[in-house]
Formats: sequence, C-alpha cells, structure tokens
Amino acid sequence: MLVDEWAEQVWSLISVRPKTLYDYKYIYRSFLQPVIGKMDVGYTDSAALQRQLIKLNPQTARHSLMVAKTIWRERLLFITSQKIIQQLA
Repeated sequence: MLVDEWAEQVWSLISVRPKTLYDYKYIYRSFLQPVIGKMDVGYTDSAALQRQLIKLNPQTARHSLMVAKTIWRERLLFITSQKIIQQLA
C-alpha cells in the first residue's frame, strides 16, 4: 500500500477537530506527499523525509513531522489490531 493510500484512510480514522484535519491534509499534500506519497508505507525512506524537513522553516518542519508521526502511528496500531484479530479467530 502506498503512503498516499494509507494517508487517505488515516483521515477517517483519527479523531481531531475539523480545522486540525484540514491542517493535517494541507501539510501532507504540501510537504510530505511530494517526497513520500508514492513510496510503500512499509518501506518509506526516512532519510528522504529528513532531507525534506531540513529544507523547511522550523515551525513547518515540526508540524510536518507531527503529521508524519500520526500517519505511522495509525499504521502501527492498524497492523497490531489486525494481528490480534487474527490470533483470536
């Protein structure tokens, strides 16, 4: 699954205010998607992401990192829950 595909799923999973969700989507589309959007979610190049973040001003880099962490945290929670469901079945 591509990061773009997973990010679209994440937007419906996270529980945040509408303005926060709007900001997350904007940050993702503007700063993260061009770098990691077409990568496989399991094999994303963290070095490429770091190089992108270094180019940004500190506040934008911090917000972009926060969005990236949210996407990966939700992915890890999803994988973990799927494993538990499989074990219970």
